[in-house]
Amino acid sequence: MKSKAVKAKSKSTSKGSSAARLAKARAGSAARAKPGNPLLARWGAAFGLPPFKKIDPAHFKAAFAAALKEHKTEIAAIAGDSAKPTFKNAIAALEKSGRLLDKVASVFYNLTGAHTNEALQVIERDMAPKLAAHETAILLNGKIFTRVEDLYRRRDQL
Repeated sequence: MKSKAVKAKSKSTSKGSSAARLAKARAGSAARAKPGNPLLARWGAAFGLPPFKKIDPAHFKAAFAAALKEHKTEIAAIAGDSAKPTFKNAIAALEKSGRLLDKVASVFYNLTGAHTNEALQVIERDMAPKLAAHETAILLNGKIFTRVEDLYRRRDQL
């Protein structure tokens, strides 16, 4: 007989759950991370601070590419979830998605705001329209909108 914890784990990692697909997307991205790119590595410093001394502007192109790919996969998993929308599989899943992109962008924009240079400015000019298009694609994703709208219409029953 399975324990409650084993049942809960097997239920939460079922093939159809968006949470399982999000976890799989993150795990896949982490496995593909290029060694030597501190933006794609786990940060071990106190308070999760980025290793600024190890970060070079050249790291951002690969980091943004990996982060955008991961976020697109996460959004596709949420949009394609066949389960009835719930707060957990729609709203919370959206909130949890894009963590790598947030991590990379946070470091990037802190550097461009406080310690910019020509190399960072070139990357910023290149990335601005790509990041805007990515965000717009999420906001205009009809499947995501339908899932959120369904929750909104049922808000009194939730």
